[in-house]
Amino acid sequence: MNGLAHTPRSINIRFYSAVMIGALLLMLPAFYNGYPLLNGDSAIYLQFGFKALTPFEKSITYGLLVWLSSLNGLSLWPVIFFQACISELLIIKVYTRFIPGTFSLGHLWPLILLLLSGLPWVVCQLQPDIFISIALLASVLIITNKETTTKASVLYLIFFMAIATHIALVPLFTVSLFFIFLFRKKFTLPANVVNKTTRISMLILLTITSMVVMGPSLLRSRQVYMLSSLLQHGTLKQFLNDSCNSNNYKLCKYKDALPANTHYFLWDENSPLNKEGGLGAMNSEINHIIHVSFTSHQYLIPYLKSSTIASLKQLVLYTAADSPPFNSTTDVYAAVSQYLPHELASFSTARQNTTGLSNVIQVYNYLGIALILISLLLIAARLVTTKTVSINIQLLTWFCCTLIVFNALECGIFSSLNGRYSSRVLWLLPLCAILSLKTKRKPLSVS
Repeated sequence: MNGLAHTPRSINIRFYSAVMIGALLLMLPAFYNGYPLLNGDSAIYLQFGFKALTPFEKSITYGLLVWLSSLNGLSLWPVIFFQACISELLIIKVYTRFIPGTFSLGHLWPLILLLLSGLPWVVCQLQPDIFISIALLASVLIITNKETTTKASVLYLIFFMAIATHIALVPLFTVSLFFIFLFRKKFTLPANVVNKTTRISMLILLTITSMVVMGPSLLRSRQVYMLSSLLQHGTLKQFLNDSCNSNNYKLCKYKDALPANTHYFLWDENSPLNKEGGLGAMNSEINHIIHVSFTSHQYLIPYLKSSTIASLKQLVLYTAADSPPFNSTTDVYAAVSQYLPHELASFSTARQNTTGLSNVIQVYNYLGIALILISLLLIAARLVTTKTVSINIQLLTWFCCTLIVFNALECGIFSSLNGRYSSRVLWLLPLCAILSLKTKRKPLSVS
Protein backbone atom coordinates (compact mmCIF):
# COMPACT_ATOMS: atom_id res chain seq x y z
CA MET A 1 0.00 0.00 0.00
CA ASN A 2 1.18 3.51 -0.77
CA GLY A 3 2.78 5.05 2.32
CA LEU A 4 1.00 8.33 1.70
CA ALA A 5 -2.47 6.77 1.71
CA HIS A 6 -3.36 7.35 5.35
CA THR A 7 -6.87 7.24 6.73
CA PRO A 8 -8.19 10.31 8.61
CA ARG A 9 -8.21 8.24 11.82
CA SER A 10 -4.53 7.31 11.50
CA ILE A 11 -3.66 10.93 10.80
CA ASN A 12 -5.57 12.08 13.90
CA ILE A 13 -3.75 9.54 16.06
CA ARG A 14 -0.41 10.84 14.80
CA PHE A 15 -1.53 14.44 15.26
CA TYR A 16 -2.62 14.05 18.87
CA SER A 17 0.38 11.87 19.67
CA ALA A 18 2.56 14.72 18.44
CA VAL A 19 0.62 17.13 20.65
CA MET A 20 1.17 14.93 23.74
CA ILE A 21 4.88 14.47 23.04
CA GLY A 22 5.32 18.18 22.36
CA ALA A 23 3.45 19.11 25.53
CA LEU A 24 5.71 16.91 27.66
CA LEU A 25 8.78 18.49 26.05
CA LEU A 26 7.43 21.96 26.83
CA MET A 27 7.19 20.91 30.49
CA LEU A 28 10.93 20.24 30.78
CA PRO A 29 11.64 23.33 32.93
CA ALA A 30 9.02 22.19 35.45
CA PHE A 31 10.43 18.66 35.46
CA TYR A 32 13.90 20.08 36.03
CA ASN A 33 12.62 22.31 38.82
CA GLY A 34 10.73 19.47 40.46
CA TYR A 35 7.51 21.50 40.58
CA PRO A 36 5.62 24.00 38.41
CA LEU A 37 7.26 27.44 38.43
CA LEU A 38 5.61 30.01 40.68
CA ASN A 39 6.07 33.76 41.05
CA GLY A 40 4.62 36.52 43.21
CA ASP A 41 1.31 36.69 41.32
CA SER A 42 0.73 32.94 41.63
CA ALA A 43 -0.52 33.43 45.19
CA ILE A 44 -3.28 35.75 43.96
CA TYR A 45 -4.50 33.27 41.36
CA LEU A 46 -4.52 30.43 43.89
CA GLN A 47 -6.29 32.42 46.60
CA PHE A 48 -9.00 33.98 44.47
CA GLY A 49 -9.42 31.03 42.11
CA PHE A 50 -10.13 28.58 44.92
CA LYS A 51 -12.38 31.07 46.70
CA ALA A 52 -14.14 32.03 43.44
CA LEU A 53 -13.64 35.72 44.26
CA THR A 54 -12.63 38.50 41.87
CA PRO A 55 -9.18 39.97 42.63
CA PHE A 56 -9.06 43.74 42.92
CA GLU A 57 -7.04 44.38 39.77
CA LYS A 58 -6.99 41.02 37.96
CA SER A 59 -9.43 38.85 36.05
CA ILE A 60 -10.92 35.92 37.93
CA THR A 61 -10.81 33.70 34.82
CA TYR A 62 -7.24 32.42 35.20
CA GLY A 63 -7.77 31.69 38.89
CA LEU A 64 -10.84 29.61 38.01
CA LEU A 65 -8.87 27.80 35.29
CA VAL A 66 -6.20 26.96 37.86
CA TRP A 67 -8.87 25.64 40.24
CA LEU A 68 -10.56 23.55 37.53
CA SER A 69 -7.43 22.16 35.88
CA SER A 70 -5.84 21.40 39.27
CA LEU A 71 -8.88 19.17 39.87
CA ASN A 72 -9.94 21.23 42.88
CA GLY A 73 -6.50 21.27 44.42
CA LEU A 74 -5.36 17.74 43.62
CA SER A 75 -2.14 19.05 42.01
CA LEU A 76 -0.71 21.96 40.05
CA TRP A 77 0.89 19.58 37.52
CA PRO A 78 -2.35 19.23 35.49
CA VAL A 79 -2.49 23.05 35.23
CA ILE A 80 0.91 23.16 33.55
CA PHE A 81 0.04 20.13 31.41
CA PHE A 82 -3.15 21.88 30.24
CA GLN A 83 -1.17 25.00 29.29
CA ALA A 84 1.41 22.88 27.46
CA CYS A 85 -1.23 20.85 25.58
CA ILE A 86 -3.24 23.79 24.34
CA SER A 87 -0.06 25.63 23.31
CA GLU A 88 1.34 22.65 21.43
CA LEU A 89 -2.03 21.91 19.82
CA LEU A 90 -2.25 25.39 18.32
CA ILE A 91 1.42 25.47 17.29
CA ILE A 92 1.10 22.18 15.39
CA LYS A 93 -2.23 23.21 13.83
CA VAL A 94 -0.64 26.44 12.57
CA TYR A 95 2.37 24.52 11.30
CA THR A 96 0.38 21.84 9.50
CA ARG A 97 -2.04 24.34 8.00
CA PHE A 98 0.60 26.75 6.70
CA ILE A 99 3.08 24.03 5.66
CA PRO A 100 0.83 21.33 4.18
CA GLY A 101 2.24 17.93 3.34
CA THR A 102 2.43 14.35 4.57
CA PHE A 103 1.91 14.45 8.33
CA SER A 104 4.42 12.68 10.56
CA LEU A 105 6.51 13.35 13.63
CA GLY A 106 9.51 13.81 11.34
CA HIS A 107 7.55 16.49 9.52
CA LEU A 108 7.57 18.54 12.75
CA TRP A 109 11.25 18.33 13.66
CA PRO A 110 11.96 22.08 13.09
CA LEU A 111 9.61 22.86 16.00
CA ILE A 112 12.23 21.36 18.33
CA LEU A 113 14.03 24.69 18.00
CA LEU A 114 11.21 26.29 20.01
CA LEU A 115 12.51 24.41 23.06
CA LEU A 116 15.51 26.75 22.99
CA SER A 117 13.26 29.81 23.11
CA GLY A 118 11.49 31.16 26.18
CA LEU A 119 8.33 29.19 25.32
CA PRO A 120 8.86 26.23 27.72
CA TRP A 121 9.46 28.62 30.62
CA VAL A 122 6.35 30.66 29.84
CA VAL A 123 4.28 27.46 29.67
CA CYS A 124 5.59 26.13 33.00
CA GLN A 125 4.79 29.20 35.10
CA LEU A 126 1.58 29.48 37.10
CA GLN A 127 0.43 32.73 35.53
CA PRO A 128 -1.59 33.70 32.42
CA ASP A 129 1.35 34.91 30.29
CA ILE A 130 1.11 31.97 27.87
CA PHE A 131 -2.47 32.90 26.99
CA ILE A 132 -1.29 35.95 25.04
CA SER A 133 0.33 33.61 22.51
CA ILE A 134 -2.58 31.18 22.71
CA ALA A 135 -4.99 34.00 21.81
CA LEU A 136 -2.80 35.06 18.87
CA LEU A 137 -2.43 31.55 17.43
CA ALA A 138 -6.15 30.86 17.83
CA SER A 139 -7.05 34.14 16.13
CA VAL A 140 -4.71 33.42 13.18
CA LEU A 141 -6.29 29.99 12.75
CA ILE A 142 -9.74 31.59 12.83
CA ILE A 143 -8.84 34.25 10.25
CA THR A 144 -7.38 31.64 7.89
CA ASN A 145 -10.07 29.10 8.76
CA LYS A 146 -10.99 26.25 6.43
CA GLU A 147 -12.33 24.07 9.22
CA THR A 148 -15.83 22.79 9.93
CA THR A 149 -18.21 24.92 11.97
CA THR A 150 -17.58 22.78 15.07
CA LYS A 151 -13.80 23.15 14.91
CA ALA A 152 -14.11 26.89 14.24
CA SER A 153 -16.36 27.22 17.29
CA VAL A 154 -13.72 25.54 19.45
CA LEU A 155 -11.13 28.04 18.22
CA TYR A 156 -13.43 30.96 19.05
CA LEU A 157 -13.94 29.48 22.53
CA ILE A 158 -10.18 29.12 23.06
CA PHE A 159 -9.64 32.70 21.93
CA PHE A 160 -12.34 34.06 24.24
CA MET A 161 -11.02 32.06 27.20
CA ALA A 162 -7.47 33.25 26.56
CA ILE A 163 -8.45 36.93 26.33
CA ALA A 164 -10.48 36.67 29.55
CA THR A 165 -7.51 35.42 31.60
CA HIS A 166 -5.90 38.84 31.90
CA ILE A 167 -7.23 42.40 31.85
CA ALA A 168 -4.23 43.65 29.87
CA LEU A 169 -5.17 41.44 26.89
CA VAL A 170 -8.34 43.43 26.17
CA PRO A 171 -6.65 46.67 25.02
CA LEU A 172 -3.69 44.73 23.60
CA PHE A 173 -5.80 42.61 21.24
CA THR A 174 -8.34 45.32 20.49
CA VAL A 175 -5.55 47.52 19.12
CA SER A 176 -3.60 44.69 17.44
CA LEU A 177 -6.66 43.21 15.72
CA PHE A 178 -7.82 46.65 14.60
CA PHE A 179 -4.38 47.22 13.07
CA ILE A 180 -4.64 43.89 11.21
CA PHE A 181 -8.17 44.84 10.13
CA LEU A 182 -6.91 48.05 8.53
CA PHE A 183 -4.35 46.15 6.44
CA ARG A 184 -6.39 42.95 5.90
CA LYS A 185 -6.40 43.29 2.09
CA LYS A 186 -2.62 42.87 2.10
CA PHE A 187 -3.05 39.36 3.55
CA THR A 188 -5.95 38.03 1.52
CA LEU A 189 -7.06 37.20 -1.98
CA PRO A 190 -9.94 39.30 -3.40
CA ALA A 191 -12.38 36.39 -3.12
CA ASN A 192 -11.68 36.01 0.60
CA VAL A 193 -11.77 39.67 1.70
CA VAL A 194 -15.33 39.44 3.04
CA ASN A 195 -14.61 36.29 5.06
CA LYS A 196 -11.49 37.73 6.66
CA THR A 197 -13.24 41.02 7.37
CA THR A 198 -16.05 39.18 9.14
CA ARG A 199 -13.71 36.97 11.18
CA ILE A 200 -11.46 39.81 12.32
CA SER A 201 -14.55 41.84 13.26
CA MET A 202 -15.88 38.91 15.31
CA LEU A 203 -12.55 38.58 17.10
CA ILE A 204 -12.59 42.30 17.99
CA LEU A 205 -16.17 41.92 19.24
CA LEU A 206 -15.22 38.88 21.35
CA THR A 207 -12.27 40.78 22.80
CA ILE A 208 -14.51 43.64 23.89
CA THR A 209 -17.18 41.22 25.14
CA SER A 210 -14.65 39.51 27.42
CA MET A 211 -14.85 42.61 29.63
CA VAL A 212 -18.21 41.30 30.84
CA VAL A 213 -16.50 38.20 32.26
CA MET A 214 -13.95 40.35 34.07
CA GLY A 215 -16.73 42.32 35.74
CA PRO A 216 -15.89 44.72 38.55
CA SER A 217 -12.16 44.00 38.46
CA LEU A 218 -11.91 45.82 35.12
CA LEU A 219 -13.56 48.93 36.53
CA ARG A 220 -11.44 48.88 39.69
CA SER A 221 -8.22 48.22 37.80
CA ARG A 222 -8.45 51.52 35.90
CA GLN A 223 -7.27 53.42 38.95
CA VAL A 224 -4.62 50.80 39.74
CA TYR A 225 -2.94 50.92 36.34
CA MET A 226 -3.27 54.67 35.89
CA LEU A 227 -1.90 55.51 39.32
CA SER A 228 0.97 53.03 39.05
CA SER A 229 1.81 54.49 35.64
CA LEU A 230 1.89 58.03 37.02
CA LEU A 231 4.15 56.89 39.85
CA GLN A 232 6.46 54.93 37.56
CA HIS A 233 7.01 57.80 35.13
CA GLY A 234 7.51 60.47 37.82
CA THR A 235 4.30 62.32 37.00
CA LEU A 236 2.78 61.77 40.46
CA LYS A 237 5.81 63.27 42.19
CA GLN A 238 5.84 66.22 39.78
CA PHE A 239 2.12 66.81 40.37
CA LEU A 240 2.50 66.75 44.16
CA ASN A 241 5.53 69.06 44.05
CA ASP A 242 3.54 71.59 42.03
CA SER A 243 0.22 71.28 43.88
CA CYS A 244 0.88 70.64 47.56
CA ASN A 245 1.55 74.31 48.41
CA SER A 246 -1.98 75.26 47.37
CA ASN A 247 -3.90 71.98 47.95
CA ASN A 248 -4.12 69.72 50.95
CA TYR A 249 -3.89 66.32 49.26
CA LYS A 250 -3.43 63.38 51.62
CA LEU A 251 -0.41 62.18 49.62
CA CYS A 252 1.36 65.52 50.06
CA LYS A 253 2.98 64.43 53.30
CA TYR A 254 4.70 61.60 51.39
CA LYS A 255 5.75 63.51 48.27
CA ASP A 256 9.43 63.26 49.15
CA ALA A 257 9.19 59.60 50.14
CA LEU A 258 7.25 58.01 47.29
CA PRO A 259 8.49 54.44 46.73
CA ALA A 260 9.92 53.46 43.36
CA ASN A 261 8.22 50.05 43.54
CA THR A 262 4.67 50.43 42.23
CA HIS A 263 3.54 47.09 43.66
CA TYR A 264 4.67 48.18 47.14
CA PHE A 265 2.95 51.56 46.74
CA LEU A 266 -0.37 49.97 45.76
CA TRP A 267 -0.56 46.94 48.01
CA ASP A 268 1.83 47.02 50.97
CA GLU A 269 0.02 47.92 54.18
CA ASN A 270 2.85 50.28 55.17
CA SER A 271 2.93 52.19 51.88
CA PRO A 272 1.93 55.88 51.80
CA LEU A 273 -1.24 55.06 49.87
CA ASN A 274 -2.49 52.44 52.33
CA LYS A 275 -1.57 54.49 55.39
CA GLU A 276 -4.20 56.93 54.15
CA GLY A 277 -6.87 54.25 53.70
CA GLY A 278 -5.99 52.81 50.29
CA LEU A 279 -7.63 53.19 46.90
CA GLY A 280 -11.18 53.10 48.21
CA ALA A 281 -10.74 55.80 50.84
CA MET A 282 -8.84 58.06 48.43
CA ASN A 283 -11.05 57.52 45.40
CA SER A 284 -11.95 61.17 44.70
CA GLU A 285 -8.41 62.45 45.28
CA ILE A 286 -6.87 59.80 43.01
CA ASN A 287 -9.42 60.43 40.26
CA HIS A 288 -8.64 64.14 40.40
CA ILE A 289 -4.88 63.54 40.17
CA ILE A 290 -5.37 61.17 37.21
CA HIS A 291 -7.67 63.62 35.42
CA VAL A 292 -5.36 66.61 35.79
CA SER A 293 -2.25 64.59 34.88
CA PHE A 294 -3.72 63.35 31.61
CA THR A 295 -5.39 66.60 30.54
CA SER A 296 -2.64 69.12 31.30
CA HIS A 297 0.22 69.65 28.84
CA GLN A 298 2.42 70.40 31.83
CA TYR A 299 2.27 66.76 32.90
CA LEU A 300 1.15 64.94 29.74
CA ILE A 301 4.15 65.79 27.55
CA PRO A 302 6.81 64.61 30.06
CA TYR A 303 4.65 61.56 30.76
CA LEU A 304 4.48 60.63 27.05
CA LYS A 305 8.23 61.09 26.69
CA SER A 306 8.96 58.88 29.69
CA SER A 307 6.44 56.26 28.50
CA THR A 308 8.04 56.14 25.04
CA ILE A 309 11.52 55.60 26.48
CA ALA A 310 10.21 52.91 28.84
CA SER A 311 8.44 51.13 25.95
CA LEU A 312 11.63 51.07 23.87
CA LYS A 313 13.53 49.63 26.84
CA GLN A 314 10.81 47.01 27.36
CA LEU A 315 11.03 46.00 23.71
CA VAL A 316 14.64 44.86 24.12
CA LEU A 317 14.42 43.46 27.66
CA TYR A 318 14.38 39.67 27.86
CA THR A 319 14.40 37.02 30.55
CA ALA A 320 13.06 33.50 30.14
CA ALA A 321 11.39 33.39 33.56
CA ASP A 322 10.82 35.29 36.77
CA SER A 323 10.91 32.56 39.42
CA PRO A 324 12.44 33.76 42.70
CA PRO A 325 12.68 31.54 45.80
CA PHE A 326 9.83 31.57 48.34
CA ASN A 327 10.29 30.81 52.02
CA SER A 328 7.67 30.12 54.69
CA THR A 329 6.99 33.83 55.28
CA THR A 330 5.78 34.55 51.72
CA ASP A 331 2.22 34.70 50.34
CA VAL A 332 3.07 32.06 47.73
CA TYR A 333 4.16 29.58 50.41
CA ALA A 334 1.01 30.32 52.41
CA ALA A 335 -1.21 29.80 49.35
CA VAL A 336 0.36 26.42 48.49
CA SER A 337 0.14 25.42 52.16
CA GLN A 338 -3.56 26.30 52.31
CA TYR A 339 -4.83 24.95 49.00
CA LEU A 340 -2.33 22.20 48.14
CA PRO A 341 -0.91 21.11 51.52
CA HIS A 342 -0.02 17.64 50.19
CA GLU A 343 2.32 19.32 47.64
CA LEU A 344 4.01 21.65 50.11
CA ALA A 345 7.01 19.31 50.49
CA SER A 346 7.50 19.14 46.69
CA PHE A 347 7.19 22.91 46.42
CA SER A 348 9.64 23.52 49.28
CA THR A 349 12.29 21.17 47.88
CA ALA A 350 11.99 22.39 44.27
CA ARG A 351 15.15 23.88 42.78
CA GLN A 352 13.42 27.27 42.66
CA ASN A 353 13.37 27.33 46.48
CA THR A 354 16.65 25.54 47.20
CA THR A 355 19.60 25.85 44.81
CA GLY A 356 17.78 28.39 42.63
CA LEU A 357 17.22 28.60 38.88
CA SER A 358 19.21 31.73 38.04
CA ASN A 359 22.08 29.89 36.32
CA VAL A 360 19.93 27.77 34.00
CA ILE A 361 17.63 30.73 33.29
CA GLN A 362 20.69 32.78 32.31
CA VAL A 363 21.73 30.09 29.84
CA TYR A 364 18.23 30.11 28.36
CA ASN A 365 18.39 33.90 28.15
CA TYR A 366 21.49 33.69 25.94
CA LEU A 367 19.94 30.94 23.81
CA GLY A 368 16.66 32.79 23.50
CA ILE A 369 18.24 36.11 22.53
CA ALA A 370 20.46 34.43 19.93
CA LEU A 371 17.48 32.54 18.47
CA ILE A 372 15.35 35.70 18.33
CA LEU A 373 18.06 37.73 16.57
CA ILE A 374 18.67 34.98 14.02
CA SER A 375 14.92 34.67 13.48
CA LEU A 376 14.58 38.41 12.85
CA LEU A 377 17.30 38.27 10.21
CA LEU A 378 15.75 35.24 8.52
CA ILE A 379 12.25 36.74 8.56
CA ALA A 380 13.49 40.02 7.08
CA ALA A 381 15.48 38.22 4.41
CA ARG A 382 12.59 35.98 3.39
CA LEU A 383 9.95 38.71 3.29
CA VAL A 384 12.16 41.16 1.39
CA THR A 385 14.00 38.89 -1.06
CA THR A 386 11.42 36.24 -1.96
CA LYS A 387 7.82 36.05 -3.08
CA THR A 388 7.37 32.39 -2.14
CA VAL A 389 6.28 33.11 1.44
CA SER A 390 2.55 32.42 1.56
CA ILE A 391 -0.02 35.07 2.45
CA ASN A 392 -0.97 33.16 5.61
CA ILE A 393 2.61 33.11 6.88
CA GLN A 394 2.91 36.83 6.09
CA LEU A 395 -0.27 37.41 8.12
CA LEU A 396 1.08 35.46 11.09
CA THR A 397 4.44 37.27 10.93
CA TRP A 398 2.97 40.77 10.79
CA PHE A 399 0.42 39.92 13.48
CA CYS A 400 3.20 38.64 15.75
CA CYS A 401 5.34 41.74 15.16
CA THR A 402 2.35 44.00 15.77
CA LEU A 403 1.55 42.21 19.03
CA ILE A 404 5.18 42.39 20.18
CA VAL A 405 5.33 46.15 19.59
CA PHE A 406 1.99 46.89 21.26
CA ASN A 407 2.89 44.57 24.15
CA ALA A 408 6.04 46.65 24.75
CA LEU A 409 4.00 49.87 24.57
CA GLU A 410 1.39 48.61 27.01
CA CYS A 411 4.01 47.36 29.47
CA GLY A 412 6.15 50.46 29.10
CA ILE A 413 3.19 52.72 29.85
CA PHE A 414 1.34 50.83 32.57
CA SER A 415 3.81 48.39 34.16
CA SER A 416 7.26 48.36 35.64
CA LEU A 417 9.88 47.06 33.21
CA ASN A 418 10.31 43.28 33.28
CA GLY A 419 12.04 41.02 30.76
CA ARG A 420 9.41 38.35 31.38
CA TYR A 421 6.79 40.54 29.70
CA SER A 422 8.78 40.35 26.46
CA SER A 423 9.64 36.64 26.56
CA ARG A 424 5.94 35.73 26.61
CA VAL A 425 5.60 36.98 23.00
CA LEU A 426 9.11 37.04 21.53
CA TRP A 427 9.21 33.24 21.22
CA LEU A 428 6.72 33.69 18.34
CA LEU A 429 9.50 35.09 16.13
CA PRO A 430 11.35 31.74 15.88
CA LEU A 431 8.02 30.11 14.94
CA CYS A 432 7.53 32.65 12.14
CA ALA A 433 11.11 32.10 10.94
CA ILE A 434 10.64 28.32 10.85
CA LEU A 435 7.45 28.66 8.84
CA SER A 436 8.93 31.17 6.40
CA LEU A 437 11.87 28.86 5.63
CA LYS A 438 9.78 25.79 4.89
CA THR A 439 9.06 25.04 1.23
CA LYS A 440 5.59 24.38 -0.04
CA ARG A 441 4.49 20.82 -0.54
CA LYS A 442 1.42 19.00 -1.77
CA PRO A 443 -1.51 19.74 0.58
CA LEU A 444 -2.88 17.03 2.85
CA SER A 445 -5.73 17.80 5.22
CA VAL A 446 -5.01 16.83 8.83
CA SER A 447 -6.85 16.89 12.13
